Amino acid sequence: MAKIEVIAELIRSIGLGNKKRARAIIENMVRYENESGKTGAGLKLQYALRTWGDACEMAELPQNAKQFVFDSQPQKNLTELFISDEIHAQVKRLAKERERAEELRLAGLPLKNKVLLAGPPGNGKTSLAGAIAKYFSLPFFVVKSSELVNSLLGGSGKNIANLFEAVRERECVLFMDELDSIGSCRVGSSEGADRERNSILTSILTNVDNVSDACIVIGATNMPDSLDPALMRRFSLKIWMDNPSEEDILTYVQRYQIDRNINFWLADADISSLHGHPWSRVEEFCFERHRSLILDDNLSGELGWVGAVKEGA
Repeated sequence: MAKIEVIAELIRSIGLGNKKRARAIIENMVRYENESGKTGAGLKLQYALRTWGDACEMAELPQNAKQFVFDSQPQKNLTELFISDEIHAQVKRLAKERERAEELRLAGLPLKNKVLLAGPPGNGKTSLAGAIAKYFSLPFFVVKSSELVNSLLGGSGKNIANLFEAVRERECVLFMDELDSIGSCRVGSSEGADRERNSILTSILTNVDNVSDACIVIGATNMPDSLDPALMRRFSLKIWMDNPSEEDILTYVQRYQIDRNINFWLADADISSLHGHPWSRVEEFCFERHRSLILDDNLSGELGWVGAVKEGA
């Protein structure tokens, strides 16, 4: 059966509400892709099928947990991110582990499901976490760290326990941004606030340990040195996301122009001025140059404040 016929039959089955037939078609598609050597495509279909079966249940967390997360929709695919070949390879390896999960389990090897993204702000940690969720076709839950912390003694630990209990056996990505705000090093003080902070860390450590490998926990921090060593050890995969080099910036800006068939008429000074800044600033530079071409003005995305900064401001 030609692929277009398969897709048409799948659409018909869904339209008629024949979920059993639709599932059988998708399973055949997975088998076909795997037998054709396209295991990446087969894995994507397989993960989509798993989440589809309980889509409503998975998208909806219990009330005592969903107040602590944003149910976010990732905006970018993995291929849309400008990341190093090494980082891309690490994500593909995660996918391969899940594809061969049973073999790893039989060998007594745990699946890597805890990833730490670290580096200066503005370099795409949140985008990468979302792209991983999208790549695996998994729900993407972004933790509201500030909401987890409760002013009542012991309340924070209860919040953390409720959150992790809700995702413990789910196939999802749980993203904890600014992990250092709740996972910093233990302190020896006996003050109430310090005791509570230590209690929060202990609760995180306990609950992270009990998460099944169905759930991928991704932490992000701008200050990895401030994380407690015990928490750092929980992350089996650590990815450093640094500011781009001048070569990276030039490649990105050139690719931006080629993809859109435009020309910024770059000078060497343009690239040099962006060096030392994060990827978010490079993207902003391209957006401003592109706007200037459309609006036919002289603004070109230079760094700095607009207008004069008054003394004492």
